Amino acid sequence: MYVIKRDGRLEKFDMMKIIHTCSRSGVPEDVARNIAKEVQNEIYNRIPSEEVYKIVLEKLKKFQRSNAYLYKLRDAVSYIEPTAFEKFTKRILDSMGYKSIWNMIIQGKCIDHQVDVVAEKESKKYLVECKRHTNPHRFCGLGVGLQVQARLEDILDGYKCGMNKYNFYRAWIFTNTKFSEHIIKYASAKNILLTGWRYPQGNGLENLIQKSHLLPVTLLPISKSLKITLQINNMITLKDFISSKRRTLERLGISDNRINSLKKLSQDMLNKI
Repeated sequence: MYVIKRDGRLEKFDMMKIIHTCSRSGVPEDVARNIAKEVQNEIYNRIPSEEVYKIVLEKLKKFQRSNAYLYKLRDAVSYIEPTAFEKFTKRILDSMGYKSIWNMIIQGKCIDHQVDVVAEKESKKYLVECKRHTNPHRFCGLGVGLQVQARLEDILDGYKCGMNKYNFYRAWIFTNTKFSEHIIKYASAKNILLTGWRYPQGNGLENLIQKSHLLPVTLLPISKSLKITLQINNMITLKDFISSKRRTLERLGISDNRINSLKKLSQDMLNKI
């Protein structure tokens, strides 16, 4: 039995992938295995991966509403606005014990550079580049690595000339997608840290999000325009939304009953991690 991926590739259907996905959304292992068996019985050969996704999502919804939304985490992160994704990355780094500053202009030897996040831990500074892609199924390619390395080298040259105070230890790329083989090889050779979807294994972006309890507000079942409005108002995570004053949310056009239901759903999702 084969599944057609979004990029047209054929991949053998793997029940374990369904089980792992369901488990990550918070359902017990026995429920995850039952869901995987049901999915296997319902699919057909060469089924598009999007259809498999919909089948799993419907079954998760039957189990519990909040778990179904957690399953949509990958899509939800792709809905975070670019600037909000930089702030989101900063918050993740802060939760990991880094001292970080968002959006800095640093003078290099040749030109000035806008750095998304400067992070520091144990006296080591990191130049952090944030790449949010609207298509979560694409790959972050070599071009990003080349660009970040060139920026790092110019800033380090500027440091040696006394033009800035940032003697960066390493560059670090955060993205919501997977990495291509080329950028992984290049990053290894150039000592660039990579954090993306399911990379590095066991410590990818999805793991860091759940470990830090920083679920994005884009998980909520609200309109695209409202998701953008919340982020503009610095409500980037569910915790931000829960702690927001009712008066502020009402000014954004959310009714009193809707505020109650959304805050309850937000707390339910956080409780599932």
